[in-house]
Amino acid sequence: MTASQFQFALTAFAAIFAVLNPFSIIPIFLAINEQTKSSVQRSMAAVISIFVVIALCAVLLIGDPLLRFFGISIQAFQIAGGILLFSTGLTMIQGTTRFIDRFVAQEEENLSSFQEARARFRDLIVPIGTPLFVGPGSISTVILFGNQAKSQPNLLVGYGLVAAACLACALSTYLILLSASALVKILRSTGIAILSRLMGLLLCALAIQFVISALKSLMPALFR
Repeated sequence: MTASQFQFALTAFAAIFAVLNPFSIIPIFLAINEQTKSSVQRSMAAVISIFVVIALCAVLLIGDPLLRFFGISIQAFQIAGGILLFSTGLTMIQGTTRFIDRFVAQEEENLSSFQEARARFRDLIVPIGTPLFVGPGSISTVILFGNQAKSQPNLLVGYGLVAAACLACALSTYLILLSASALVKILRSTGIAILSRLMGLLLCALAIQFVISALKSLMPALFR
């Protein structure tokens, strides 16, 4: 892997991780699983993370053909995606948290931990799986980086780097959800809020860069 490829993969990871913002999901994840066995919570974290990587990789594969089908230029999508990501980042900086009504699902009997987690995930796919994790922000980010992958010497390598970034984000999400109880004790609400704000700032900067890149392509004379 060259230095430029590593930088591209690292930037993709940082952007996708920032928009996923798994730290903000911790209170929701714990509230939903308050009366659930720890083994089921671990399996639930695994199932959610598997859903995230599959969904994001699917978006990576079909995103560009979908834009072409609807006749949407990548510059238009970069500007729209940049505005959306900036709005998301600004919300994170302002400290607005994502919230859902608390509910507790009944545990099914005679199921293994993974089977029970998979059964409960049918109810949890909304809202944790989507739109909190796989929503407009993460979808836009993956499509934009999928387009940037075309600038790599090898298209398959470029797509592979973005897919690897998605996989790394899903793995990080799994580890964070797995350690949710411990992180709450260590960071407390203040620490989680600070991390969310820092990721929001990063997201705003990346969003502005997306818009600038689109404007450079549309109006190169202004950026000479």
